[in-house]
Amino acid sequence: MMRGSSGARFNILGDRVVKMSTDSHVGDRIMAQGMWLRRHQSPAVPEVFQVYAHSYVMERLIVPPFWALDHMTVIHHTCAQLMAHVWSCPPEVPFTGVEPIEAKYRYLCDSFDMPATTLDSIVQKIEWDRLRQCLTHGDPTFENVMFRETSYGGDLVLADPIPASPAVPDLRAVDLGKMLQSALGWEYVRYRGRWPKLRAGTMDVLRYAEDKNEWRAAAFWAAIHILRAFPYVTDDVRAKLKELFHAATRLGL
Repeated sequence: MMRGSSGARFNILGDRVVKMSTDSHVGDRIMAQGMWLRRHQSPAVPEVFQVYAHSYVMERLIVPPFWALDHMTVIHHTCAQLMAHVWSCPPEVPFTGVEPIEAKYRYLCDSFDMPATTLDSIVQKIEWDRLRQCLTHGDPTFENVMFRETSYGGDLVLADPIPASPAVPDLRAVDLGKMLQSALGWEYVRYRGRWPKLRAGTMDVLRYAEDKNEWRAAAFWAAIHILRAFPYVTDDVRAKLKELFHAATRLGL
């Protein structure tokens, strides 16, 4: 039995893994994740065999030695998988307006004494109707990159999707923002240096944005994703995440 950073537990049974939780809140998220994976099975995401209340059964994947990987190549293959199997699908939760997004980040900014005015200024610069709407993974960070055992090094899989919501709708910039979050140093900060620093920079992610507008939106979402992590980390990690938040907003201004 292993425990994940989200509070989930993993029970390895041969070539299958049971992801589960006895906490009802975490368990509801796990069930929603399993149902999303069942709806959108593809080579880009883990195969899920059964979904239950608060758990699901999936294929066993390999966690790679990230220190040994070519991080720029991982970014390239992540985008290739998303373009082929996720971004090519229609959105489940389309963008209908900025009001739910603004309500979410203003609440978090108020809760953690962060400058909502900076995000307001970026929101006003984004041409929202021009952003690509499509199905999104929701969490294609480096820590969610895995590989299938039968094709190690070739079949990159993106685990732990986060289904879209009105506050975080199906916009391609949401996924680019998650990748940018990693490039800014999310895993290194989150795991207090026990995760290697990425040998890839923000431009290695932003080069996949189709124009300056999507670039700005990706930077905005990176800041939002970092802000959304604040309730789940300790004060010392949150202090470092504030630095990443400001770095993201500078990219979007």
